[in-house]
Amino acid sequence: MTAKTILCIRHGESTFNRAWRATPVDPLHFDAPLSETGHEQVRQARPTLADVPVEIVIVSPLTRALQTALGLFGGHPRAPPMLVAHLARERVENSCDVGRSPALLAEVEHMASGLLALGLQRQARVGVFAPTMIDYYVIQLACAMADLILVNL
Repeated sequence: MTAKTILCIRHGESTFNRAWRATPVDPLHFDAPLSETGHEQVRQARPTLADVPVEIVIVSPLTRALQTALGLFGGHPRAPPMLVAHLARERVENSCDVGRSPALLAEVEHMASGLLALGLQRQARVGVFAPTMIDYYVIQLACAMADLILVNL
């Protein structure tokens, strides 16, 4: 049997982390995304993982974890599949730990996969007309998950 390695990677700095450090009061950043520092941490870590033979990425459904996973493994040479697993998430302690419903996340994940299947690359600009607010919300989250830039039309 071939030995397997499990990498446990914490998400980059979130807007909650940044605000909490300034004043240890819950800033009410629900499902906090990565801060600019967090995005930079991901950009710096990405080359370190390029040669690691990753087979699968299991990621929490929280936005900051999804952004970190996509930033690190999106376009990885092995193209590991990503499994969004509710059991991998943090337990609710602060506002940043309150995520979205599994049904909504499944829809967002499907949309993000579809956008990437079109051949869009990280940071590509996407302009979308969405007939309803919920459609726009799903597209907005899918673009964030896929590290695409949503352009208002």
